[in-house]
This record gives sequence, C-alpha cells and structure tokens, in this order.
Amino acid sequence: MFKGKKSKIILICIATIMQVSILINIIMEHKTILKEGAKFKMKAKIVDPYDPFRGRFIKIQINESIEIETTENIMQGDTIKIALTEKEGFAEIEDIKKKGLKNSVFIKTRVKKLRIIENKENKKKVRITIDLPLKRFYMKENIAKKVEALIQKRKNISRENTYITFRVLNGKALIENLYIDNTPIKKLAKRESLNK
Repeated sequence: MFKGKKSKIILICIATIMQVSILINIIMEHKTILKEGAKFKMKAKIVDPYDPFRGRFIKIQINESIEIETTENIMQGDTIKIALTEKEGFAEIEDIKKKGLKNSVFIKTRVKKLRIIENKENKKKVRITIDLPLKRFYMKENIAKKVEALIQKRKNISRENTYITFRVLNGKALIENLYIDNTPIKKLAKRESLNK
C-alpha cells in the first residue's frame, strides 16, 4: 500500500514538471520571436472581447484573403508557407509554397478556402483565404480596461489608421503592438485616461 502511494506521488511530480517545462518552453519561444523575429506591419480592424479563461485581449481582424499566381498544387486544408516582403511599409505576401522557401521570412499557416481564378499551362491564379495566427493582442487587466473605454469612445476607428506590428521567426508569428494613428494603443489609452 505504501509503494502505491509513493509511485502516485512520483507520477504526479513528473506530470507537474512536464507541464511546467512545456509552459516555460512556450514563454521562451515567444520571447525569442519578439526579440529576434523580422518585424512587419499590417493594417487591422479591432474589436475588444473578453474571455474569462484567457483574460482581456483585443481581437484583430486582418485581410486573410489573397490573390496570387502559383505553380503549387494547393488544396483547401493544406498547410502552406507564405513568404513575406515589405511594400510601402506594410507586409505583403510574396510567394506561397507547400515546402521550401529557404532564405525567406515566412509564416506557416493553413488554407481555409481556395478558388481557382485562372488555369494556365504550368501556373494557376488562385484566391486563397489563409488562417494567420495574428488574431489576438493580450494585455494586462488594468490597461485593457482603458483600451476598452478608448475603443468605445472612438467607434469610428477605421482600418486605414489602425495597424499591428508583428514579428516572424521560423514560420511563427506574434503580434508585437497595435497602433491607432501611429500611436501604440497602450500609450493612447494612458493619454486618454489622463485627459478625463
């Protein structure tokens, strides 16, 4: 009986250590992406939801539908790599591939929808909707409440003057900051609360 209790305690300790090490690994990976990743900007629309399990975050809506020529045989549901480049200060999709893209900054993602527009000999023009991992910007609770008040006050925030900065490293992307009128959202919320 004593052996059984001892082995259960050991199993619980091992499981706890494994869970903590996974969390530490995720946190370290996020910090590395934000520190070393290539930086891009993308126009965005914002919504401010609340999730009792994940906390306060701003839901980001970005254009995930693109039209591109490709030699790849891409199907709905496929995992692809999208190569990014910068045009006029904002991220633009340069190429899409199932494999490869050496020496490129890319995001690994999934094809949600696909429509063939034109079929040529060895190339086809397609409109694809991709699933970019740039949908949520998390904040501390005290800042999130100020941001929520700012969004409620400025109901006419448009995609034209709103954008995100994000970092890309080894196929993964993370939002770094959210801007309205070229001002970081946290700074803007702080300024608005001081002006009350």
